[in-house]
Amino acid sequence: MYDGVTQNIGNNYLSANPSNPEPIYIAGLDLVAAVIQRGKNRKIPKVEQAFRLVPHGKQPAMRNVKLYGKVEINPYVDDIFTKIIEERKRNQDDEELQYWLKILANSIYGFFVELIGEHFEKPKSVVVFCGDESFPDH
Repeated sequence: MYDGVTQNIGNNYLSANPSNPEPIYIAGLDLVAAVIQRGKNRKIPKVEQAFRLVPHGKQPAMRNVKLYGKVEINPYVDDIFTKIIEERKRNQDDEELQYWLKILANSIYGFFVELIGEHFEKPKSVVVFCGDESFPDH
């Protein structure tokens, strides 16, 4: 439950356990989120050490997998999210498979989304950017 109003996915503020002063590892994007979410009683984490993880090659001996027993994913070639969307369009005659792929795609996409319902007394102005152009909304 968020604010006693809605149940949804969220991007929750991460904080250390006060009873355990040991440092914790967080990803760079979590550090960005901590800065954005700072507010009353929320501190920006102190960075003690930063390091970069660089992928090197691919894990050997991975096998293809079939989603729903029908959609084959090759871990060396396919981007799973792209493949799911392409297969939804390709299998429009199979309603059951299409629905299953829709739910799977939404669950993967939804992992990266935060919805915050807010009501404003006055409309807010926004500017939409596309490449080098901007389109103010008045």
